[in-house]
Amino acid sequence: MNICVIARKGGVGKSTTALLIAEALRQTGKRVAIHDWDDQGTSSRSSRMAGRELAETNKQYDFILYDTPPNLDHLSTATAVRHANVVLVVTTPNAADLWEAKDAADYALHANPNAITRVLVNKVKKGTLVARTIEEAFQVLNIPVPALTNQLQDRQVFAHFLTAGWGSLDVPAQLQVANIVSEILTLGYQPSSSPQNQNQEYAEV
Repeated sequence: MNICVIARKGGVGKSTTALLIAEALRQTGKRVAIHDWDDQGTSSRSSRMAGRELAETNKQYDFILYDTPPNLDHLSTATAVRHANVVLVVTTPNAADLWEAKDAADYALHANPNAITRVLVNKVKKGTLVARTIEEAFQVLNIPVPALTNQLQDRQVFAHFLTAGWGSLDVPAQLQVANIVSEILTLGYQPSSSPQNQNQEYAEV
């Protein structure tokens, strides 16, 4: 299964989200790797520091996470979205970020109508009525895909995870990520080709 994580702008937590999902899947014993095509290189640096695997050509994985540049016009973004089984548009509850999320969702649907595209809301303030706000925002902005039911809270522990790994997360934080992964796995994707072949094609971009 290939999961592509995209955002039109930086600062919404795209790379951290990709790393968290990859690590949660790895905790279940799955073979997981990350392709880091974001020039900032957050996923690559964090993975090397924590001993996580970066995707290798001609090697098979159960799951590949694609961390793309915060740029919908980038070739890497187009390639990753086109071959994804699931596309996650990462945003925050901020109105400006939600506008950008609509553009990213529209882009994903156009680039790969066969993929399952969802919005993942990140950096949610604890105790806020985000669920209702997000639902209303999606209607007003006409965002074409639904948001995942599960969200990520705005917690420092997620930033600490980048260097300290899964063990640095407390139980509530681990549960948040695990719930997101469980929701992704129940979306009913239909893979169109093997991870190995897709990995080879990405390597040639």
